[in-house]
Amino acid sequence: MDREPHEKTEIYETELKTQDKKPFIVIIQGKELGKVHPISCPCTIGRSNGCDIRLMHPSVSRVHARITFDHGYYIEDDNSTNGVYIENKKIDGREAIQNGDIIRIGSQIIKFSLNTSSELVYHEEIYDMATKDPLTHLYNRRYFMDTGSSNIERSFRNKQKVCLATFDIDFFKRVNDSFGHAFGDTVLKDFAMALARFTRETDLAARIGGEEFAVLFFGASLKQVIAICKSILQYQKEKIYSVKDETFQVTVSAGVCALNQRSDSELSIDRLMAIADEALYQAKTQGRDQVVAI
Repeated sequence: MDREPHEKTEIYETELKTQDKKPFIVIIQGKELGKVHPISCPCTIGRSNGCDIRLMHPSVSRVHARITFDHGYYIEDDNSTNGVYIENKKIDGREAIQNGDIIRIGSQIIKFSLNTSSELVYHEEIYDMATKDPLTHLYNRRYFMDTGSSNIERSFRNKQKVCLATFDIDFFKRVNDSFGHAFGDTVLKDFAMALARFTRETDLAARIGGEEFAVLFFGASLKQVIAICKSILQYQKEKIYSVKDETFQVTVSAGVCALNQRSDSELSIDRLMAIADEALYQAKTQGRDQVVAI
């Protein structure tokens, strides 16, 4: 029997809504708070490089759990050390999960969501607002320190080379005082673009202060990073600014250190930042517009 036109419309709209449902999890407690992970089943969760969703915390097993779909979504404990909990109840084997369920993986707490793609975009935008610098669109200091710390620990365990570079725009206060904060913002954005030009997606670049920036380089030697930093400084120096009939250049100083030259007792991003800042201070006192490595 044929349906009425309005019935066909309702069925079509329902099908569209169902097709638009996008499963994802949001981290609501723990490292990378607010980060969104879209789910494509089957989906593994754990600390291992091979997991689809990585939760970088010691309480999370290398392969901790998996999410599957079978006329509904299910989560299964993959013989983890600290278990999987749904709404504070430890699961035994495989359990169904519903929209809005709160799940604990080790000490990390996530929320399972089965909502429209527009809500996924909303959560991603909120996460960007929490982790990105609004002016330069680089990561902010909090994200850099939190994520950098876990990445450094993983790289050290995998014997991967890691270098840290800190940058400071020379005489930036003079730039602001002479030409205004709007022009100062332009300089900051230009230098952020210079960092993006010479770094890879696997590196971690951030604005960590007013005119201060930092980059963690993964898989690159100290010699390679020094060369990259020199290219960044030269690229910035070649940019000619013109304000109030005056043309000038804005230079940058940089300090660099390498993780693979440090002992295990010094394994922390705070310690590496202190070493790189010491090198940066030397670059400043030795005349600016240069790279110093320790």
